[in-house]
Amino acid sequence: MPILNKNKFPELLREIYDPPEKIYYFGNIDIIYKPSISIVGTRKNTEYGESLTKKIIQELSSYDLNIVSGLANGIDTIAHNSAIECGLNTIAVLGSGFKNIYPKENIVLARNIAKNNLLISAFPENETPRKMN
Repeated sequence: MPILNKNKFPELLREIYDPPEKIYYFGNIDIIYKPSISIVGTRKNTEYGESLTKKIIQELSSYDLNIVSGLANGIDTIAHNSAIECGLNTIAVLGSGFKNIYPKENIVLARNIAKNNLLISAFPENETPRKMN
């Protein structure tokens, strides 16, 4: 499993409070250095929330940037799928290791993201999903 050490992190990631020492990743690590916008939201989204998320991402599709989200159900899943549909890169930040993708419903989405985009985690591959992550 490839690892990105802290000295190779994008500048803003190095500036966060208590950054991890390393990031595990699958996919195209080069996109991590592009400008990014994070879109996260509720796991129990409304139709309005879904349509607004899709509209925002569609409007951002003319820019060369990443959509970053957490691969959770709801708005996160919609953000990743919409980014892919609109031709934007997407980065999924996991709260678990790669052998424990959560939620299970997003395993196919995670594999799809890893093909052309990027999955990252601060946790070793066997780490289970936990609320604190």
